[in-house]
Amino acid sequence: MLVTVFNAINALIGLPRRAREWRVSRRDRTAQASLREALAQYFGGRYSRAQKAAQRALTIQADTPELAQDNEFTVLGHLLTAGSAHRLQDRAGRDRAIERALDRRGAALGARGGGGRTAARGRMGAR
Repeated sequence: MLVTVFNAINALIGLPRRAREWRVSRRDRTAQASLREALAQYFGGRYSRAQKAAQRALTIQADTPELAQDNEFTVLGHLLTAGSAHRLQDRAGRDRAIERALDRRGAALGARGGGGRTAARGRMGAR
């Protein structure tokens, strides 16, 4: 009897934590789905839609502190945004997205990201 009461109280106390984990999981699934949609739209030649989907994924990630640490997700989102902006001939948007991607990549890799900026700009500008 005492064990049952203890388990019931434990379940009630753990309910907010489980609800928070469920909400974070749902946001993560939504962000991942938006990023997959951005990839599909990008490779389908729908660059404006790809850019919007990538921005939606990045917004969801930025609004969720538990997801903000996923640097690879962020870099991929910014690169998709940059590629889409490049195809839409939005050079300012492309450059901003590349800077954000390289800043995030640099934060993940440490201080060795300086040479990649020039190379990335050169590759994107050469097209």
